[in-house]
Amino acid sequence: MTDLKDEHNAVIGVFLEPLINILTYLNMVTKVLYIISIVLQLFVALLALRFISFTRIRLSWMLISFGFILMAFRRFIELSAILNTIYAEELSILTGWIGIATSIIIAIGVWLIRDLFFSLRRAEIERKRAERKVLTAIMSTEEKERKRFAEDMHDGLGPLLSTIKLYVNELDSEDLSAGEKKDYVNYVNQLIDNAVSDIRTMSNNLTPRVIHEYGLVSAIEEFCKSISRTQKLEISFKKMGKPTELNKNIEINIYRIVNELLINTIKHAEAHNALLSLSFRPSGLVLKYSDDGKGFDYESNRAKLKGEGINNIITRVNSVDGQIKILSQEGKGFSVHIEVPLK
Repeated sequence: MTDLKDEHNAVIGVFLEPLINILTYLNMVTKVLYIISIVLQLFVALLALRFISFTRIRLSWMLISFGFILMAFRRFIELSAILNTIYAEELSILTGWIGIATSIIIAIGVWLIRDLFFSLRRAEIERKRAERKVLTAIMSTEEKERKRFAEDMHDGLGPLLSTIKLYVNELDSEDLSAGEKKDYVNYVNQLIDNAVSDIRTMSNNLTPRVIHEYGLVSAIEEFCKSISRTQKLEISFKKMGKPTELNKNIEINIYRIVNELLINTIKHAEAHNALLSLSFRPSGLVLKYSDDGKGFDYESNRAKLKGEGINNIITRVNSVDGQIKILSQEGKGFSVHIEVPLK
């Protein structure tokens, strides 16, 4: 009977020994996983604290960080209960309360952080609205350019060509003497020269030839000299730094901005002098402009400037990812500061 009992115990031992080994191994793995969990939760808590300096939603990140610290503390208590079963019941109650507190704190933190996602959504909406506004302004500017070009063709080149045609047709008349025909030919040549000059002017307005041949600085210098020769405005132009090779799109837009600034000053400012400087820096191009005209209250009149030259300038600056600052007050002239990053 005793032998049978011993044999039975031996059989049970054969089956239980692997199971005990597995449970021992799982117990060790559980302890390791608890330690890893504690380390990860503390790491996430520190990561959440770093977000405090990046966003305005500081309280939410503090609460979330504190919640992860409580989670790590809870895991530490659970690990202690495994290692020391004497106070297992008390530790179990404590972990329950810590779990409740953790859930409440993280819930409050997430509820507060929702403002961050709302602000990101608002920023995305504003960005798209700004893009549409810039695109509309660019299309409007292009339409004005096409309209101006059509008017130049119709009012300038059209009458010249019509006049040339009339004189050429008159050359077939038998009523004209040889001297009159010679005068007609000379006059036709003069009209043709005028037409060629107009075509060059229109071509230069579309794509300034001097920029492609001599560069941005020379183009601005030549334009300033042409304005000064009219004696309507005295312009002082200064170049600072070593000129670097720029993207053609940037060069043309800067040239057009200078054109717009000077033309606006002549038309509206009643100024006598203008200061223009172009600085080439490693970080980008800086354009400064000021005049001694009558000025105007820019901040109060921004909404009324739709379609004006200043809006065209702002559109061109935005098209090259630049920044612009405009200062003007009544009786204190006008000044603008433009920075364009090099590409």
